Amino acid sequence: MRKAVIILAIFAAAGAVFNLITIPLFHEEVFIRQYTIAPVEIIILLGFLAILIFNLMSLFWLVLQIHKESDSKTGHILLLIFTIFCIIGLMGQKVMLDEVANEYYLGWNVQGEWIIFLGLLSLQLVYCLVFLFTAIREKP
Repeated sequence: MRKAVIILAIFAAAGAVFNLITIPLFHEEVFIRQYTIAPVEIIILLGFLAILIFNLMSLFWLVLQIHKESDSKTGHILLLIFTIFCIIGLMGQKVMLDEVANEYYLGWNVQGEWIIFLGLLSLQLVYCLVFLFTAIREKP
């Protein structure tokens, strides 16, 4: 299971990097054009799906690791808290993307929402990298 979660972490990190770059660059295709789905939107959706699956699988794996060990490592517990925060952060990312889309439609300034969204997505990328570092260093 460890190898599967590591592979998912790689895909989630790639999805986070792709989404960090493409959503601001292709904001017109993503937020302004309606009733059409651009190919880049499908890839963005797959990136978010990879992040969600990775977060849920890493949560499950960390709970198993903590439960399996009689003396739980503090690092695993902190990583579990980080995982829960990132899962909640995914909901925040969805809300911020909805706000950006709504405010683009109304013609308003969206700078604050972009900062929050990109900050949460960057935090998700950091989590993927920390998890990779921790899981790779751990003995099977």
